[in-house]
Parts: sequence; structure tokens; C-alpha cells
Amino acid sequence: LGVGIKQSTEAYKGLLTGTTNFVNLSAESRREIGAQAAQLKRLGVDIGTQSEMLQFFNLNLGMTQEEAMETTKRISLRGTEMGIQAEKMSKDFVSSMKTLAVYGKSGEEVFQNLAVAAKGAGVEVDKLLGLASKFDTFAGAAETTAKLNAMLGTQLSASDMLLAKEDQRLETLINTIQANGTAFRDMDRFTQKAVAAAAGITDMNEAQKIFSMNMNEYNAHKSKIDAAELSQQKMREAVEATIPIQEMLTIAFSEFAVAVEPVLEGMRFILKNVIKFLMLFLY
Repeated sequence: LGVGIKQSTEAYKGLLTGTTNFVNLSAESRREIGAQAAQLKRLGVDIGTQSEMLQFFNLNLGMTQEEAMETTKRISLRGTEMGIQAEKMSKDFVSSMKTLAVYGKSGEEVFQNLAVAAKGAGVEVDKLLGLASKFDTFAGAAETTAKLNAMLGTQLSASDMLLAKEDQRLETLINTIQANGTAFRDMDRFTQKAVAAAAGITDMNEAQKIFSMNMNEYNAHKSKIDAAELSQQKMREAVEATIPIQEMLTIAFSEFAVAVEPVLEGMRFILKNVIKFLMLFLY
């Protein structure tokens, strides 16, 4: 899989300096986690990001290092089903944990739904988190829902939005605006600006992308990601796809050399004796 001494050394160094408990693992566990870290590195997930994820799962959620690495792999590769690169998925997760850490292990599902929504709307996850944060306090939720209800004639509940998780708030908000009967992009400019301002969005380009998002596609993508199976074989195939042809040839020749070494050593022994015999015969 293109993981040699250089890649393994970089992974070990990063995990030793970036995590607390890697040094306390058995030699076998360190080898397994180090190898997987090097493979994820080939997929674009830098060791620093991996270390932050491992620290969170290990220290915040109480997972073992092995469980933490498995979860890191799962989250990093989960977005590949809908074209989200492992590098972006992992970095967005680390960034979102500043907000979503309060949900513990269920924070993974909340993040996954936000990542799907961000991909569908063509915006960043932190933008959606910022939108959802408008409902973090009762005062904020009451003010925002009151403004939206007055403008749209809807019945958003301040208490429901306050108690909902970030992904649920986002779904409720978009569904409410779209249920109004007029697509957000088709509203007059003053209404668009007023709705966006009430939701705490100043960029109208982003507001149109978010509030015009196709919710049927969003739900379909959510189901697709939930049903996706992340097997070791898929991980292997993803890593192999990153290896250039030239490097694959180098690896193949190296493996071939290891395989035929016993044969070559046997031939060396025979040839040495043949040479000795010839020397005795000729001289």
C-alpha cells in the first residue's frame, strides 16, 4: 500500500508527539495504528489532524486507541460516498467538535448530517454551524423564530429550536422556509434580505444556496451514507488508487526481490562452488 520506512516514521513521530496514550500501547498496537495512520496520510488526512481526532475520541469520549483510530478512519472516509475528500471531512470534523463535542458519541451523526447538507448546499460546515447557533439561547431562539414567523406566516417553535441539535435545527429551518410556497430565490429582494438577516446571514449568495437546498436529495444522501459499509477492502482500494504507476512498479520489484532472494542465494552458493571447481581444474 505504499507505506515504507519513511511513511511509517512520519506517522510514528506525529502520533507520539500529538497524542497522549500512543506511547503506552503495545508494540503490536503501535504498528497497526501507525500503519493505518500512514495509509490515511496517503488519502490526504495529515497526521496532525489524525492526532487531534484520536485525542478527542480517546480523552473526551473514553475510547481505546484502537477504537479511536477505527472511528477516525470511518469519519474520514464516510464522505467519499458523495464526493467529499477524506482530507476535508477530517478537518471539518476537528473544527466542528468545538461546538459538537457536547453531544459525545452522537456528535458524529450530527456532524455527518451537517457535512451532507454543506455538500448539497455548496457551503462550508462552519457556515451551517453559525446559522444553527442563532438558536443556542432561549432569547436568541425566541427572537429569531418571532421574526421569521412574522415574515413568512409560519409557526416555528422557539423552544423546539432551542432543544434541537444543530442538524435538526437546520432541517427544520429550511423545510419551514420552503414550505412557504415560494422558493427563497423567487422571493422579492427585500424579503430575501429580511429572512437572511433574521437567520444571521449577511451573504446573500450563501443564503440562497442554503435555503434553496434540495431537501429530497439531502435525505437521499443521508440514507446513502448511513447505509454505506466501510470495509477494510474499501480502505485498501482507496489507498491503492493514490499510488502512482511508477511507485507501484517500484513496490512490485521490491516484493519480487524479496520473493526470489532465497533462490538467488541458492544460485550464489552453486556458482561459488562451480567457480572453485573450475579454478582447480584449470590451474
